[in-house]
Amino acid sequence: VGTGIGLSVSLGIVQAHGGSLEVCDAPGGGAQFLLRLPPAQPGESAARGESESTDAGGPCRVLLVDDEPEVSEMLAEILSLDGHEIEVATSGNAAMRILAERSVDVILSDMRMPDVDGPGLYLRIKNAYPELLERMVFITGDTLGPANRAFLERTGQPYLEKPLLPEEVRRVVHQVLGGANGSGA
Repeated sequence: VGTGIGLSVSLGIVQAHGGSLEVCDAPGGGAQFLLRLPPAQPGESAARGESESTDAGGPCRVLLVDDEPEVSEMLAEILSLDGHEIEVATSGNAAMRILAERSVDVILSDMRMPDVDGPGLYLRIKNAYPELLERMVFITGDTLGPANRAFLERTGQPYLEKPLLPEEVRRVVHQVLGGANGSGA
């Protein structure tokens, strides 16, 4: 059983790339999806990665904390285009093990996960690595829920809402890196 955000995430990615996603009846029943993307121009992907670099002084190490492999893979792909090194943790506990072994520059964490959720990870990082709090960003599909809204308002942490758009992910990482380096966003 999934969370039901796969199609909306896919639509967001497709639209961010100037494409469209349509649903049609499939022969024999079910659903068929038609994905249309504009053709890439020669050299376009390399130029895009250079011109829209999100880092504030070079590639950085990003820790992605999400129990949904599709979300982690999508985020890793988006951020790898800027040359960032990606670490993936599938839970808050796994993220803490990574942080104990090596440093990271930015943490993107889902709010809802098994074992230690986003707010729980925030508290653990606050106690063990308080300097990382200014470089922590949350990912949520539920900002309207009272618990998530209260947590985000109380902490003032930046967040991204699902469905995730590549330009928004890159923008927030750029802002966090700029703020962490004292250079502003």
